[in-house]
This record gives sequence, structure tokens and C-alpha cells, in this order.
Amino acid sequence: TDGSLRLFYQGLPHQTLAIAIRHRSYLRDFRRNRWLYVDGMSGLRGYRAWQFAGKHSLLISLEDRVFTPIKVMTVALGFVAFADAGYAWSRGSEVDLGDLHPSVGVGVRIGYTKTANPVTRFDVSLPLRGGIGFGINYGVGQAFGK
Repeated sequence: TDGSLRLFYQGLPHQTLAIAIRHRSYLRDFRRNRWLYVDGMSGLRGYRAWQFAGKHSLLISLEDRVFTPIKVMTVALGFVAFADAGYAWSRGSEVDLGDLHPSVGVGVRIGYTKTANPVTRFDVSLPLRGGIGFGINYGVGQAFGK
């Protein structure tokens, strides 16, 4: 099963507050070795790949996105501050929100007004529990939609 909730609030002209909550579960073991991962590649910025694995996962992300009015030809400049928290656990384990592993960070957004992929992102994140050092993420498109 897979369920998600995404909310976006554009209260100021150049600012968007965004929140995403995603829960995934394997209800049956069709393949014994199939796992859900919560890590730097799946949206928990600041943690290494395949950091947390289980049959259930929860990922929560909060972003404050600001696009400046600065534009050079078809390129706009933006910034983001974010916080992520997530974890994966095995079937039969008790769910405890204290098991969530948080991270915080900042990033730069480069927006393109005339392309199919409107945003390129560069994020620097710091894991707050159970991580080492900091993480750098690069991608095309926002971390979670819109």
C-alpha cells in the first residue's frame, strides 16, 4: 500500500510552504527479500543510501521555498530551507515516532521558464540522529512535486 499527502501554501508572492507525508507498506511477503528504504535517495536528505530498510516506511518533509524576483533571461534564482524525518521498520515492530531520524538543510533552486524540467536543485543537509557528516543532493524537479 502507498499513501501520501502533499500540501502547498502560497501566502506570499514569491514563497511556497510545502509539506509531504508518505507512508508505504508491504502487507504480504510476495518476495521475501523485498524491502522499502528510507534514505538520501528516497527523500530523507542527509542520510546515506539504504540507511533504513523495512516492510513499512514513513517519510515527512517540510520545505520553505522562496523564488527571488531576480531573473536573468529565462533563469530564476530561488532558495529553500527544509526539514525531513523518516524511518523504516519491520512487520511486528511497534511504531514509535521517536524512531524517526530527522535532518535539516538549505538549498538553491535554479528555475527555467522555458523548459520541460523547470527546476534544478542543489541541497546541503545535516542528519540530526544516526548520520555522519552532511549530505549533498542534486536533482531535477522539486524534491516532492509542484
